[in-house]
Amino acid sequence: MNVSNVEGEEIEQDYPVAVLWPWDVLAALWESGQFLRWVSDQPSEASDRVEEYWRHCVNLSFFDQLDLQEGDFRMTVPLFFHADGVKIYKHQKAWVYSYASACRKGGSLETKLVFLLLREQMIVKNKSHDKVGHTIGYVVRTLMTGKYPMTNVNGERFDTSSLQAAKAGLPFAGGWRLCFAAFKGDWEARQVIHKSTRFYNAKYICEHCMASREPQFTYGDFRMNAACMSKRFTHAEYRILQGNKQSSWESDVLHVYHQGVACVLIASLVCDTLESKYEGITLKEMDQRLSQEVYKHYKTWCKERAAYTTACSHRFSLARFGKDTWSTYPELGSIFKAAVVKSMLYWCLDYLRGEQHTRGGDELRPCTILLTSSF
Repeated sequence: MNVSNVEGEEIEQDYPVAVLWPWDVLAALWESGQFLRWVSDQPSEASDRVEEYWRHCVNLSFFDQLDLQEGDFRMTVPLFFHADGVKIYKHQKAWVYSYASACRKGGSLETKLVFLLLREQMIVKNKSHDKVGHTIGYVVRTLMTGKYPMTNVNGERFDTSSLQAAKAGLPFAGGWRLCFAAFKGDWEARQVIHKSTRFYNAKYICEHCMASREPQFTYGDFRMNAACMSKRFTHAEYRILQGNKQSSWESDVLHVYHQGVACVLIASLVCDTLESKYEGITLKEMDQRLSQEVYKHYKTWCKERAAYTTACSHRFSLARFGKDTWSTYPELGSIFKAAVVKSMLYWCLDYLRGEQHTRGGDELRPCTILLTSSF
């Protein structure tokens, strides 16, 4: 495991880190007929239970970040990641990361599957757990596909003669997928792994409210109208309170890129192309070009690559491209989900290649190629 010290210098740690890739473990459960028993208390009702879980979550603030479609509810397992520090001997401690289905109850040995083990004495403070967070990001993105990974954790293709290459892209659990639902851990785990500045030994204690050791916001006031209860933080506000001490679990390519930067990039490049190609074009004319000419190109492109693209059936329009007025900056609407946007990046590249009228095209195309080839 390669981690960095506080000064940012690379440290080569040549020590074993036990990792059990979840797709291998889950594949073994599937082949042995035990997968649904791990998913739900009643294996025959597994699809009903996971669908019920997701329907309870649809109105919660985190749900929109999952890019989970209603049609996938019955075949997507909500996944809890759990971390805890365990004393092995009197002076030896290890951090154990595990995962479990949110629809399964019971003891740890029956429900949790170990994923990774870190020995305390080998941990570089504020770095090793960050590395694990990035690894879990890779794991979750793979589990969301329901298929064996195409690349390793570093984004490199597997050796063509390896077992991983032979399995790459194949379903590991009969079409079932798994989606991140929650992180579970005690207060120590949350403080160490997520670098929380609000914990039991801090001046401000609670990550949800103003509970403090200060008299005016004392945590000892249990009345419903207590001063410390006057404000409840949203997740976004909590992140602001964290300052530069952010958890690596927040570093998510899907939400930062495929539901962020890429939405602006695609809409801007397409609208710019139309403005340059049709001099003096009006908003009404641009709307018509989007819904007919551009959308036709997109649908043809998706049809030719149906086996490995995720297409959107919603016809393009200025409203869906966030360009209602000349003064607004284009941005794809939320109707375009992350999986669709990821495919649209490659379509956008082909679309630009076919157009010779893009203003500044010589500069735009290399940027688009760089972005699409990086993710």
